[in-house]
Amino acid sequence: MTVPPAGHEQPPIALPPPRLLPVRRTTGWLALLIMFALMIGGQMVEYFSPREGSDDQAFAAQEFSLEFVVLSRSLGVGSGDLSQRKQLDDALYEIVAAVDPQRKSNRTAARLYAAARTELGKTLEPGDLEVFRKGKDPSDQALAQIYGTMKLAPEQAEKALSALKGEDFLDRIARAHARERAGLPDARKGLVAPRKVVGLGLVAAAMCVGAPAGLVLAFVYLNRRRRGLWQPEGVPATLLSPLDADRLAMRGALLMLGFLFVPILLAPFAKYLSDSLTQVLAGILVCFSFAGVLGMKIFGYGGGWQAIVGRSKPLSRLVLWGFGGWIANMPFLILGVMLSTAMSRFLPEPTHPATDMLASGSLVDVLLLFVTAVILAPLLEETLFRGVLFPASRWLLASTAGGILLSSFLFAGIHPQGIAGWPPLMAVAAMAAFLTYQTRSLVPAIVLHALHNFATLLIGLTFL
Repeated sequence: MTVPPAGHEQPPIALPPPRLLPVRRTTGWLALLIMFALMIGGQMVEYFSPREGSDDQAFAAQEFSLEFVVLSRSLGVGSGDLSQRKQLDDALYEIVAAVDPQRKSNRTAARLYAAARTELGKTLEPGDLEVFRKGKDPSDQALAQIYGTMKLAPEQAEKALSALKGEDFLDRIARAHARERAGLPDARKGLVAPRKVVGLGLVAAAMCVGAPAGLVLAFVYLNRRRRGLWQPEGVPATLLSPLDADRLAMRGALLMLGFLFVPILLAPFAKYLSDSLTQVLAGILVCFSFAGVLGMKIFGYGGGWQAIVGRSKPLSRLVLWGFGGWIANMPFLILGVMLSTAMSRFLPEPTHPATDMLASGSLVDVLLLFVTAVILAPLLEETLFRGVLFPASRWLLASTAGGILLSSFLFAGIHPQGIAGWPPLMAVAAMAAFLTYQTRSLVPAIVLHALHNFATLLIGLTFL
């Protein structure tokens, strides 16, 4: 051991400088909180506000249910199966119960009540026809005559038919009832449009084929996970520190601004454009705003689309994951729709502007709507909600399941369907987040979202 000479002091040991933790930047979290609070709050105000429009819109679910029962019976459902017949009758009784409080003051409720009771083979009391008898329109007097007796003379039926010129389902079913009570041939001819049969077939395929197939895929996935295969790869965005999460939150807030301000910029031109074309232009402009936000530096760090999208290869396998997730989500989606239907008994009906566009738009408008829903919406919404907000929520709650639930709630909350429409929306969003976490890629979530929107619009197009 070497001893230093006397009077010579050993230099002090140089210690490394203290490691400073990065300064937190919570501006993005605050901005997200404010924007989502305003958007969801605005949706709730509109959802619970008295709705303008015709009486038909207020009872759209009951009219759809009545048409579904009539369509099912025309296809022979319940003709030989007592349990199926009882289910259809129960649906008619539910319609009667739903419109009963308004049937003496609301014309549409009275029409639904009269049509459903007639389909059940029940008679109507004089008070049930009060709305029709007070009406001044010839169609009201025709309805009072049709539903006020069990038998009509052929000339009475012809006179009533001449007064009912509308082409909505309630007019068509009233004309069918008039012909039946007059004993005219082909009483129900033209009552069911061929496209409604296609729509019912799609719904039946989803329930009878898609749901069991989804359960099988879920069982296969769980079995392979139990064997140590198909382990989740994590979210695309890598968060190594709280500052990384702050950057992601700020990027999400800036992306949200694109959703909020682009429609405002297009508002002066909206009166010159159709709603569907306005939506397509808005989607394209939001894509440009997203590209700018994803390419800019946030708190000194650059981003990029690839950092948010995650893996893109092998593309075929990722697309297959998205298709499999769409099938596997069928049981959860059906449960969500059933829950939504149950909630509609106590809450306002779910609505969406796309429904009006499908019903009244031209072929070009419908095609543009499909472009928006099947291409633009999946790209933009998955980038924001599963690419940014899901990883940020997962870090904030320190839980993958919590991140899935929170991001799914936010996704459902900003949509115009309202509370009764949240369950199916959250089912789709949760599956999309799960696929993102499973594959470390947004590609499967985009494929799932596109397939869901395409199927929903296709079914809606056949029933409207």
